[in-house]
This record gives sequence, structure tokens and C-alpha cells, in this order.
Amino acid sequence: MKKCRGTIELAHAASILSECDWGIMYSQGLACRLPQLTEIRPFTRMLCANALLHAADGNDRASFEHCLMIRRFAHQVGDDSYLLYCVSKTVDRQALDCIKILLGYIKPDVDALAWLKNQLVTEEGSSVLPARALKIDFEMALQSLRKNSSILENARQAMFKKEELKALVREQHAQDTENAVDIQKLTDEELIALAGEPYGIFLDSALHAMDSEMSYEKQFSEIQRLTEALEKEFGNDPAAQLKMITHPEKLLTQSIVMACAEQVLRIYNVHVPYRAYFNTLVAGIEVYLIMAKTGELPEKLPEGVPKDPFTGRDFKYEITEDGFMLSLPDENIPEQKHRPYEFKVKK
Repeated sequence: MKKCRGTIELAHAASILSECDWGIMYSQGLACRLPQLTEIRPFTRMLCANALLHAADGNDRASFEHCLMIRRFAHQVGDDSYLLYCVSKTVDRQALDCIKILLGYIKPDVDALAWLKNQLVTEEGSSVLPARALKIDFEMALQSLRKNSSILENARQAMFKKEELKALVREQHAQDTENAVDIQKLTDEELIALAGEPYGIFLDSALHAMDSEMSYEKQFSEIQRLTEALEKEFGNDPAAQLKMITHPEKLLTQSIVMACAEQVLRIYNVHVPYRAYFNTLVAGIEVYLIMAKTGELPEKLPEGVPKDPFTGRDFKYEITEDGFMLSLPDENIPEQKHRPYEFKVKK
């Protein structure tokens, strides 16, 4: 850890900046590189090890402050793409894991726990909602189209020939001929806007579902329904492929859908479990506070603690031999494996 001191100091300096830019080259579209990803995870493990060493040396406040610094770093990892959003959540989760370990290592203290609770709810960790990441990925897919002039021209010519054939079948009606001429006049930006419109409508609907008051199960079902409908029209389904022969512009939309659509459900299933874990930690600190004040664990979960985001109900609370455990009140959550959250208490 002594060899890493300079890097740790640099991370601390960066974590207190109001703005921190990785210099991502969005102009490259989906082909842009994110070289920082290869080092972020081992770097985070190093920071967590340093926090635990502070605790081993008896510097409890310093160890917690170090974990909070890791959370600030998680925020700076960013939500500039699906990948960065997921890595940001992973880094923040590791910081929270470290805090949970420390809570079981030190003797419960009212002042320290009250301070930590306040810091956790006010300190900005990784981004809460994935809207920005999904919108940026959509924009990067559009940028990839902009850079591929040949696919744009091929689509334009296929659309032009379709209109010409329609004119021949209908004995060259004037309106059909005008449509063919208009297709040839489409600029790249107009063609990209046409291709992106279906996905834009889908994404707005999916984000609206995520931000609604519906239960997790209903939100998940709605996003899944929207995704399946989009993939049925623009995916690899044989019926969809047949439609694209007569609507060449949909081939451009397909390239966007194939790159981005599945990420919506995936990123949602990163966001909600993370929120559940964060809420259990805040609820757990309330239990530690009661332990610090009374010397005993409470019989039931205190009132007013954060709830399980999957069900909107209180977490299930159970006293164990080593401390206590919080778990989801419903073990049958779609696409989720039930895992209890165990908290140790130093006697």
C-alpha cells in the first residue's frame, strides 16, 4: 500500500473536484474506447484495502471517510454509457460493502453512526437513474450511423427504388414519382432522424415506466413488453426481416435496436438491486444506532427506514447469532436471485 500512496492521494484530489472528465471521444460512436475500464476495478479494490487498513490501525473515522471518497469516485466514473453506468454501480457497491464490513468490526458508537448515516444520505455516489446512460448510448448509435456513409447511401437508394417500383405498379402516378424524388433529396441527418424515431419513442416510454409509481414487477413487465414489441418489428425475427425488404429505412433502425434495445432491461436490473442494497445499509445503520444507545438489538426493524424497492414494503428483519439479517420480503422477484444481507455486530 505504501507503493500506491501517490495514486491514492491523486484519487482523493480528484474525488473532491466538482467536475471530472474522462475525455471520452463520443465522435467515434459505439466504437469509442473506454481505456479507464481496465484499471477501475483493481484500483477500487486497492482503495477498499486502504480503508480497511485504517480501521485495523484504529482510525475508524478515517476508514469511513475513505469509503465515502470511493463513493465520490464511483460518481465520477460516470453514466456516459451503459458500461460506465454499470461499472460506476459496481464501484459504489464495493464502497458500501466496505462500510458494512467496518460496521461489524467496530464497536457501535452513537456519534460515529449518526455522522455516517448523514454522510451516506447526503454524499453523492453513483448516478441514481440510468436515463442519461441510455440516452447517450442511443446518441452514440446514431453517431455510428453518421460515420457509415455507405450504409446511409445504400438505404437511400433502396428507398428510392422502392418508390420507383410503386410508381410503375401504379402506372407512374405523379405523386409516386414525387415521392421518389423526395427520397433522393433526403440529407444524412434527415435519414438518421427517420431511422432513430422508433427507438426514441421506445426509449421515452421505457424511461417513463422506470420513473412511474408502478411496482417493480409492473415496471419490469412494461419494459419487457416494450422491448419485445420493438425487437419483433426491428429484430432478427423472420417476419421483421420480410417487412424490411419493403421498408429499407427500417434496416437503419435495426442497427440501432440491435445495439441498444437489450441494454434497457439490463441496466434496469443493475439499478434496482443496487438501490435495494443501499437501502438495507441505511436501514442497518438505524439498527446499529439502537444497539449503540441501548446495548441490545431491537426486536423489530425501526420505523421510517428505507423500504425494499422491489415491493415497496419493509425489509424482513431477523436477529442472528453474529448480528442481524435483512432480506427481501418477497423471494419470488422476477429475474432476481434472493440473497439476504447479513450484518455482524461487535459485542
